[in-house]
Amino acid sequence: MKNCVLLLCLFLVQTSLYSQRPGKNWEGKPSDGLSVVKGIIQDEETSQALEFATISIFDEKEALIGGNASDENGQFVLKVPKGKYKAIIEYLGYSTQTIDVDISSGKPFLDIGIIFLSAEGAMLDDIEIRAEKSETIFKLDKKVFNVGSDLANKGGTAEDILDNVPSVSVDIEGNINLRGSGNVKILLNGQPSAMLNDADGNALRQIQASSIERIEVITNPSARYEAEGTSGIINIVLKKENRKGFNGSFTAGVSFPLGYNLGGQVNYKSGKVNYFLNYSNGLRRNIGGGFQNSFFIFDDYLLIQNYENFRDRKGLNQNVVAGLDLELAKNQVLTFSGSFSISDEDNLSEYEYVDSIYTDISREYIETTYRRDDEFEDELNQEYTVRYTNDFGRKDKSLTAFITYTESNEVEGSQLSESYEINNTNTLSQRSNNDEGEASIIGQIDFTFPLSKSLSVETGSRVSLRDIGNTFLVEELVEDQWTTLDAFNNSFIYNEDVFALYTIIGKEWDKFSVQSGLRAEYSSIETQLIETNEGEDYNYLDLFPSVFLNYKTSPASAWQINYSRRITRPRFWYLNPFFTFSNNRTIWSGNPTLRPEYTHSIELNHLRYLEKGTISTGLYYKHTDALIQRLQTINTDGTTSIKPYNIGTQDQIGLELSANYSINRAIRFDGNANIYQFRTRANTGLESGEIQDFTWRGRVGTKLKIAKKTDFQARYNFRGPTNTLQGRRKLMHFLSFGISRDFLNDNLTISLSSNDLFGSRKRRYIFDLDDYYAEGEGRWRGSSVNLSANYRINQKKKRQKQGNFGGDGGGEF
Repeated sequence: MKNCVLLLCLFLVQTSLYSQRPGKNWEGKPSDGLSVVKGIIQDEETSQALEFATISIFDEKEALIGGNASDENGQFVLKVPKGKYKAIIEYLGYSTQTIDVDISSGKPFLDIGIIFLSAEGAMLDDIEIRAEKSETIFKLDKKVFNVGSDLANKGGTAEDILDNVPSVSVDIEGNINLRGSGNVKILLNGQPSAMLNDADGNALRQIQASSIERIEVITNPSARYEAEGTSGIINIVLKKENRKGFNGSFTAGVSFPLGYNLGGQVNYKSGKVNYFLNYSNGLRRNIGGGFQNSFFIFDDYLLIQNYENFRDRKGLNQNVVAGLDLELAKNQVLTFSGSFSISDEDNLSEYEYVDSIYTDISREYIETTYRRDDEFEDELNQEYTVRYTNDFGRKDKSLTAFITYTESNEVEGSQLSESYEINNTNTLSQRSNNDEGEASIIGQIDFTFPLSKSLSVETGSRVSLRDIGNTFLVEELVEDQWTTLDAFNNSFIYNEDVFALYTIIGKEWDKFSVQSGLRAEYSSIETQLIETNEGEDYNYLDLFPSVFLNYKTSPASAWQINYSRRITRPRFWYLNPFFTFSNNRTIWSGNPTLRPEYTHSIELNHLRYLEKGTISTGLYYKHTDALIQRLQTINTDGTTSIKPYNIGTQDQIGLELSANYSINRAIRFDGNANIYQFRTRANTGLESGEIQDFTWRGRVGTKLKIAKKTDFQARYNFRGPTNTLQGRRKLMHFLSFGISRDFLNDNLTISLSSNDLFGSRKRRYIFDLDDYYAEGEGRWRGSSVNLSANYRINQKKKRQKQGNFGGDGGGEF
């Protein structure tokens, strides 16, 4: 209770500090000897107002004097002392304008009039403030991480990028977590993709960082989005240009341990057709390992098992995304796109086990066992989409529809062997094969239209049909004959059909707006084990309401309170009873009897734009029923089994703080912290009772311009210790950095970066049960160093705007 009060006090103190802005008058009245400057910003072609365009005022020494953002009518008001200045007007996707502002006579008002911005145009060069997206853009309903501004992950993969996004973390097995929960929905270009369905880092490592435009994080989605993912949605947006003529960029890099990456994004637009292509090719190598010391307490003896393991994973992958946009009419676009990815992995895992028995009177050394797993993984994914969009030439009316077909196949095979130190004449040979195939069809239509100037309706429907088949086989060599191990041999079929309808109504009153929505989803899920003729069928209809209340206290400050109900359906691998056989002392498996997990989520968010930065604060509460967590059971032969269960309920309350701040054009800081308390009530045959803890996670970073064309960035990530139902996870922290320099008239950028510079990114843990205790650590990979080059054709480098109002190229209230 004390921790909950502390979180609330921190939230109230922070918001009170920034809810008022001393010395500024947003109604446009002169005060304190300052003069009021006002104007209107519009699109040059359509004359539509541009909301959230940024206006920055600089003096003759290029020092920032003040700034503001335009409102929904394109209007802006700001106050400055008398003098002569340059006003810089910027808006994402538009050319930057600079105009002279002369109020040296001290007149109280200056009306600049209408300022037109064009979608295409030359960048401002005279004072070297060019339009680059900031690394992180904070909005009330989501956070946007612009990959192009991140130096620490140049030459990396999507997994590296996500591990540095505010609120997101990647554990050492490559699983994605949002605010500490793995129940997150991953989208690719705004829609599901077969290769990302299970939020698995294996697929994310196939996407090169150079192919990604931005990452969007939505912690409490509205009824517009599918209800899957109780902790929220992460949307990975790949690069795609839409400018006239030919333009593109090309990337090449090398890394240590042995690896390389090649990639390119090009587009050609002529008339009403825009062709685009995104290609990447890479070889990656991850070296990791760990140890565990285990104590099994039996009736008359103590079994001590110590093991160390080493992993060397090498993977070659290629990804292609290609398509065209066809302009049917002025406001209608038909897009045809396809993607193809292939990966080939060769992995080595080695284990060394030392077993000893202790009794009341003696210690007996049993054996040292050496186990080796030589594994291959071959994966093929293909996806085809047809999309139609129509904005009717209006901001408040749109129609979108798409249909996507996805197919993927993955084959894994292992050759396993065991040898022994004492019984060195005995050996054990095994082999396993895992063959998985998936096909899915998704169709969706969304329509937004106004009922009046301040009242709007959005409605849509969605159909998702998904079929997965998996065959798992383990064999052992007995007297020169391969014999099937029946306990690990089966075929698993998973069929999931989801049908959805939703409606959202929105209403605006001056500074206040409300959005209320309801989504209905009917789910039909069937699982079947072919060999044992076991199966489960689930059919259920769920309603998922959402409510968003927004209040804009000024053009630079806004509040939002929201509520939503969401679902996490058990993932395929959580249901599949046969998972891994590499480490035969710890068997991981799924549970075909799992039920969906449901969450009620409430958030109170505050967004504040400052002259040189942004502050985002969120207070949240979540209640989850049928919580899914993995539990470990102890077997009498000295092995353990890990399996997911619906363990009970969980309540979580937390405070999330995110900020960025530019001291000047050369120094910028950013940070994110998530502080939360949780209480888990378990009621299963394995565990029952209650556990609660108070923990935190976050990151801090800085970006420096150490020379005219040279940038440096460093970032420190930390994840606090936390209790679990069966033990404890210890503190994890690591440091990353990057440095880049521009050449050839800013068309070439050379970057050097390192992820986990000191090799401290390790998972350290404790299991503490009645008859079992274990302590260990492990890591998926060690430190890496990347050297990359990026060359642009007919593209300007998107440099970071320093010192502008909000520092992030706009935002949404």
